[in-house]
Amino acid sequence: MAFATHLQKTEAELEGLERPQAIDLTAQAAPLLAGLNRFLHPRRLRQYQSAIFDRGHFVIRDPRDGQERICDGTLFAPMKAFAWRFPAPAGDLWLISSGPDRGYEIDGVYDPARRCLTLPSGHDSAVAIFLVRHIRAVADAPCGKGQRAKLVLGHPNFAHFLWNEMPALLELESRTASGIAGILLAHEPILPFGKLFDWALASPVSTITREASHGHRARFHPGTLFAAGSTRVSLAAKARVTQRCRNASGTVAAPEPGAIRLWLSLRALYRRPVNQIETFVALLRSLSRCGTRFEVLLDGYSLPHDIEVPGRYDIDRERGNRAEVIIMARDLMARCRGWVGGPALIDITGCGLVESIAYAATAQYYICHHGTQQHKIGWLYDTPGLIHAGPSIVATQPAGWMADQCEGALPPVYLAEHFVAEAKTENERPGQPYFADYLFNEPKLAADAMIAALRQTLNLG
Repeated sequence: MAFATHLQKTEAELEGLERPQAIDLTAQAAPLLAGLNRFLHPRRLRQYQSAIFDRGHFVIRDPRDGQERICDGTLFAPMKAFAWRFPAPAGDLWLISSGPDRGYEIDGVYDPARRCLTLPSGHDSAVAIFLVRHIRAVADAPCGKGQRAKLVLGHPNFAHFLWNEMPALLELESRTASGIAGILLAHEPILPFGKLFDWALASPVSTITREASHGHRARFHPGTLFAAGSTRVSLAAKARVTQRCRNASGTVAAPEPGAIRLWLSLRALYRRPVNQIETFVALLRSLSRCGTRFEVLLDGYSLPHDIEVPGRYDIDRERGNRAEVIIMARDLMARCRGWVGGPALIDITGCGLVESIAYAATAQYYICHHGTQQHKIGWLYDTPGLIHAGPSIVATQPAGWMADQCEGALPPVYLAEHFVAEAKTENERPGQPYFADYLFNEPKLAADAMIAALRQTLNLG
């Protein structure tokens, strides 16, 4: 599908992009991108990423004339997407990637001289439009012809790093030869690079600053920057993360004999149930009447391992989110204090990401919000559980998709749509339904449904 056929006409006119009839590269670009984007392993490490790693340069056949072109510069965007410039006598050609969620798939081909952007994949064009704006501003930027490529590694969200980079990086880890000039560390959310990877090559490692990697504008870099991409967490990635986190965290106490350990997440960010404390009090009260001893891990917003590295995160925001969850956990524990026969509550909301992942290994069931917090347990361990989310998310029946993003993951149960409703709130992502807050319609009924799912899954009668 070419650009102007799936983009709003007003947007196309705003950008000054011509309709594809002016020069339609779709027929030539589609096979080029199909070959470059091909995964060399199941949903991990694309052909172009492997070739750049091996050769040290990004080389393509120009879809306009079939001639060989070599990348001499890269635009690196805030959402971690790339646009690569290939100089040619008839005018530069640019290839544009997606963000991490699709493993840095090359989505678009842009010919600035003809103002033609072709998106053969038909995916959303927001990233491409963003980069096209910046391409125009760097048309005369100095080239880096002859410079060897650098691999950019890391994402501020650990789940994206686990899902969209680490499986591919593990495929490169054991290679004993490479043409790249080095590795640029953008983030190390789980563990330091040297403790998480057993890199066979003595590649120079340096840091790319927040200004260069996650500012508000795309930045031009001479030469080729690229990332290794994937779209599913591999078994190898799961094993590596859980093992290294277990080693780094030290001893984590196992449940008492005969007790069932439940992982219960608390959330203060967007996409949260506004009456979660009331609902979880009802849930814990129901647990105390189950006739089974429970230990409940209260998990929250885990700070990334590299939170203290200057320039990588908005530290006040990160610590503020964690502080809110810690207060919520204390409130919940205070409301349950003095119960006879109530579950033992273990507050781990103050733990870092490594410790939280290690604790997750000790739980037999989880009740989590939709998103990153669930991935600490539902993607990394073969643990059953229940997810609650707003009605617009539940309506999409995401359980199968969620499990398909991770090899060996168990499909979660989602709390039924009639137990939740949209909440009118203001959070940090206004106007985005996927991130909207919600509420439990009847907290006790919702809690009873969660307990029923737990009992059925764990065969508690």
